[in-house]
Amino acid sequence: MKRRLVSMFMVGMMVTGMVTGCGNEAEITDTQVPEAASVVQTGDSDVVESDTTDKAEVPQTETPAENFKTKVLEDGTIEIDSYDGDYEAIVIPAQIGGRDVTVIGGFANEDEITSVVIPDTVREIADNAFVNCFNIKSVKVGANVEVIGDNAFDGEFEEIALPNTLKVIEDNAFASVPLKVLSIPNQVEEIGGGAFLSADIENLTIPGSVKMIGYQAFLYCDKLETVVIEEGVEMIENEVFCNCTSLKTITIPSSVTSMGDSTFSECKDVTIIAEPGSYAEEFAIRNDIPVQNP
Repeated sequence: MKRRLVSMFMVGMMVTGMVTGCGNEAEITDTQVPEAASVVQTGDSDVVESDTTDKAEVPQTETPAENFKTKVLEDGTIEIDSYDGDYEAIVIPAQIGGRDVTVIGGFANEDEITSVVIPDTVREIADNAFVNCFNIKSVKVGANVEVIGDNAFDGEFEEIALPNTLKVIEDNAFASVPLKVLSIPNQVEEIGGGAFLSADIENLTIPGSVKMIGYQAFLYCDKLETVVIEEGVEMIENEVFCNCTSLKTITIPSSVTSMGDSTFSECKDVTIIAEPGSYAEEFAIRNDIPVQNP
């Protein structure tokens, strides 16, 4: 409950622009998601149904297909569009009605869900898929997910294994999730604004495949101590590390040619490690931030 209140407070602060020490231009999507409209039901799946009905736990068994409403996409695969069930442990089936499930959505506001298993058929976790599911403690992401959408997750899980296929982490995808362990795969090209707001990570490496780190992506990660940004990253938007008050060192490569002036607002002990004559070194000098050459 404490984390839920913190999450709701943080989002409220971001919406109203009342972020201490940072700017007031945050664009956090409203997380009040209406109940999904009825869509096409594609048929039954050959899954084993639980004999219980009240908040059943099914950690090893696919959640029965009748708990989902779905629609057929243009490529003939399935998107889960809404969920109507009482299971706390959700194991999403790889197929429904003989069709692969490739897009996941429709679990918003199901705050009694405690765990989620996403199959390898899934390519996209849609916007708001698990928003306001504050009690999720475990998430297993399928091996072929390429996109994690805006406001995709809420919850209490502290670690998540992101697949090597992942390319896009959109705005607020894991905002206010208390992640302690985070490894960003080498195929990720974009980290959206507020993507890991308030995470509890202590160390972070951002691979060179990422071209842009979005506005306030790591805002309020107040346990973060060291960051290594690899060669290839080009842009660090404003306030990305704002209020990361424990940040001690950040390595910024010569490929970075743009950073917002408030990137390190309230990071009073940070030292930038940068190549001589690089944009990052000039940025540090201009903003009175200690700088070291590697």
